[in-house]
Amino acid sequence: MDYQEHVSMWSKGSTWAAIAVGLFIFTAFLMWMLPVYGVWRRKKQGEAELAEANFSEQVAIAEATARLKSATLNREAEEIDALAVANSVKVIGDSLKNNDGYLRWQWIKAMSETESDIIYVPTEANLPILEASRKGFAKE
Repeated sequence: MDYQEHVSMWSKGSTWAAIAVGLFIFTAFLMWMLPVYGVWRRKKQGEAELAEANFSEQVAIAEATARLKSATLNREAEEIDALAVANSVKVIGDSLKNNDGYLRWQWIKAMSETESDIIYVPTEANLPILEASRKGFAKE
């Protein structure tokens, strides 16, 4: 073997050796990197789940706050409505206290709209004068 053949053979062998060493280093790197990547991926996944949970909590708090504000405003509106009704009833009651004639006239007016032919007007003692004999109900 001459020198040229010897160098050529050595360079082929060293090329295969370099490839083998490179594959070994690459395999060792993958064996180290895959677990590290798995841990990193799980950490990022946990952070994403935590962020989603925090966001869901904020949404739930915002919805509850909105419901609370709505209920409070509805309660206040009902209280205002009740006060308005109470005030109007008080005003009507105060204006009718000393107005018995008007109330009697309203009662007669309401009775005139009924289907009955006979209207009983109360006397001063608020007792009606009964005329049962008019309709033929009287016992003889």
